[in-house]
Order: sequence, then C-alpha cells, then structure tokens
Amino acid sequence: IKNGKLYSEHFEYIFDFRTNQNFNQTVRNISLNLDGVECIVKGNNATPLYVNNSINNMEVIANNTKFIAQKADNINTNQVPNIIGAYINAENSRFLFTGCDFEGTDALYVKQGRVNLNNCNLNTASGGARTLQQTQYPFYAIGSALLLESYNSDSGCTQINVSINGCDFESNGASLIKMIQTSATGYSASI
Repeated sequence: IKNGKLYSEHFEYIFDFRTNQNFNQTVRNISLNLDGVECIVKGNNATPLYVNNSINNMEVIANNTKFIAQKADNINTNQVPNIIGAYINAENSRFLFTGCDFEGTDALYVKQGRVNLNNCNLNTASGGARTLQQTQYPFYAIGSALLLESYNSDSGCTQINVSINGCDFESNGASLIKMIQTSATGYSASI
C-alpha cells in the first residue's frame, strides 16, 4: 500500500493478523509493505497494526507510515484507554519501520518478534499510567512509548529483539521503555 489514509471509528484494527484459536493453526509467510500511509483507529480498545500469536514468518516493511490509536470521544476522562499504536506478537518474524510514527497509550507493544526502528517517533500522547494486569485482551496498555512483555508461545518462551536507531521517544505515562515478565518462564529480550 502506497500513500493515502486509512481511518476507522467502527473497527478495533486496520490491519488484523491472527488465527482462530479454536482451529489451533499457524498462519505463515505473510508480507505487508506500507509507504506513506496514515493508519488511524479511534476507540477504547484499538490498534492500527495488530499481529497476534500463531503468526509465523511474517515480514512487515513500513516507510514514513503513521500508526495512530486515538481514544474514543465517549471515554471517561479519568479512564486510561487500552489503545496501542502497533501490537506485535509474531514468531520468527521481522518488522522494519523507517521514519514511522507510533502513538497510543502504549506507542509500540512487543511480545514476540524482531523489530527494527529507524528514525521513528514513539509517543504516548493519548496515554496515562496504570499497572499491567491480565485481561481478556492480549494487551493491556500501561503508558509506555515502548513496552516489551514476555509471553509463553506454543514453541516456548518469548524471543524479542528490538533495534533502535535515531528514534525519538516521548511519554506522559508510566515510562519511555518498559520490560515486563508475565510468563511463567524466562524470556530473551535485547535492545
């Protein structure tokens, strides 16, 4: 996809990559290329780029693209919205972001995968701060520009690798970069 704007107030996701857990299957070999695209979702539980477990061998290459999650107009002003700029949980997968903007309660939330950030902006402008807890949703935004959370996958513990080059981080929430272990076993994370 090159250029243009994708906007939604009615759906939780613009790009939604996941499998039906009832079928216990893995989706493999997905490729997504974005260049100059503005992806905006407005809601109380929303994220423009959503990649959940059972996705294997995925490649996302995004240049000069915005992943913006905005809180709904009807949200209580004291409530912290559960919105994420991009949520990544994909085994043996690569995500290359160059000149991209991420915004939400957590700008970028990674549970599994290799993520390269080059000259990107990560901002919690829609944020707030709260303590991480388990919910029915696969993510629970806490107010970090970059949140790394451990996760028990079908093949073992989480493997996260994040490379950061020339990026700007801004947070009015819990932290700029947060690493949290919620799985029963250890995990491998490198920045």
